[in-house]
Order: sequence, then C-alpha cells, then structure tokens
Amino acid sequence: MKFQIEDYSGNEVTTIAIPQLVGETKSTDIKVVEGISKMYGFNVADIDEDDNGVEVIRLQREEEDELEGDLRNGVVYLVASLVNKYAKM
Repeated sequence: MKFQIEDYSGNEVTTIAIPQLVGETKSTDIKVVEGISKMYGFNVADIDEDDNGVEVIRLQREEEDELEGDLRNGVVYLVASLVNKYAKM
C-alpha cells in the first residue's frame, strides 16, 4: 500500500510505501487512516491503484497553509504516525 500526500491544491508532496500492507484496504483501515490524517490537517481524498496494481490512498491537506513550514510539519507528523501505525504490522 502507498500513501500519496498532497497539499491543499492537490500537488503531490511525497509518497510513502508500506510493503507489509498488501491487498484490499478494509473500511476499518480507512477509518484509522482518516483519524490519523485529521489530527494533522489532512483527509482521505480517494483510493486508487498505481500502474503496478498497488493500492494508493491519497491524503490531501484540508486547508491552505499560510506558511510553508505548516505544511512541512504536518507532513512530517503524518508520515511518522502512519509509519508508526502500519510499518510494525
């Protein structure tokens, strides 16, 4: 599974892959990801597959950032939380 993180305008900021998470995402996983994302000002925009058939959850910033550092900090905390939650599985 991959998480594609985007700014408010939908521009890709970064993508992280969690190789341990393979297969179809369950609705409970989406709720967990949504909860984590909302803590840092993001939401689940959609779920898609990349060209290799790997599921991609697109997370988009909910509001436009006044300062570039706000987006950067949100992304850092979001990535750390997602890795902490899913990379240990």
